[in-house]
Amino acid sequence: MSSDVVLTSALRNTLISLQDTQRSSGNGEARVTSTDNSKTNTQNQTNSQTGESVFTPQSLNNRASDLGLLLDNVNQSVRTIETATASIDDIKPLVEEADTVVNAALDTLDDLEQVIATSAETGEPPPIKSFAAKLAAFSEQYSSLRQNIDEAVETADYKGKNLLKGDELSTSFSESSFNQLITNGIDLSANGLGLTEIDFENAGAIEQLADNIQDALTTISSYATVLAGDLEVIQERRDFTEQTINTLGVAAEDLSVSDYNEEGANLLALQTRLTLSQTQLSLATESQQSVLRHI
Repeated sequence: MSSDVVLTSALRNTLISLQDTQRSSGNGEARVTSTDNSKTNTQNQTNSQTGESVFTPQSLNNRASDLGLLLDNVNQSVRTIETATASIDDIKPLVEEADTVVNAALDTLDDLEQVIATSAETGEPPPIKSFAAKLAAFSEQYSSLRQNIDEAVETADYKGKNLLKGDELSTSFSESSFNQLITNGIDLSANGLGLTEIDFENAGAIEQLADNIQDALTTISSYATVLAGDLEVIQERRDFTEQTINTLGVAAEDLSVSDYNEEGANLLALQTRLTLSQTQLSLATESQQSVLRHI
């Protein structure tokens, strides 16, 4: 009598099915385990027929990281402009005060001319020293204001960039050099504004300075408007970039969760098939043993 085990066709098919199911179950468990580290091949690879890249959590996160670097540059620009704007807020009242001092000096010179004219008629000497002392005080106040203006310009420096000393600010909104905003600097120092040192006993020089101060106030207001406009554009792009980064992060997370859910469902289905196959094998084995017992 032969000792070889003879399998029926049904039992053989059940064993083969059970082996396939076990292999599929093992692969499913491996995919679930490795989902955190990498995507499936179909997600990581480029479609060779269409040439289109498949979106993966990693690719979305990489894009978010790239935008994060651009966002850092945008935030630096925001702070640079805000710093310059704060300094302008300090400079403008100083120039307005200089305007008051210069006009007071002009009034003093007008008064001196009238006194001199009256003295010529009366023969009494005019109080020249008194007027000279006033003009010297105005000159000193003006010089102090010039110094304060220059100091305010220095406070506009942010990480080596000072728009009020003529530095140019470039704000990039993408990797392309074409998608950027250039904010031109301006010289708002006392000399840059035309507030130069003058002789306060020279009426013509004071009148010219008064005109320069009016031009300076116009320049300051105009440049403040330019900065406000550029800042608005940059802040809008910053908000858009932040929203995009958040959207990419959520999308990457959703894809990762989707992978877990999909692989988990597949694994559950395989485990169910494995259980059914094992039951089927048990029944087939019992059936064969029953047949053998009756031989």
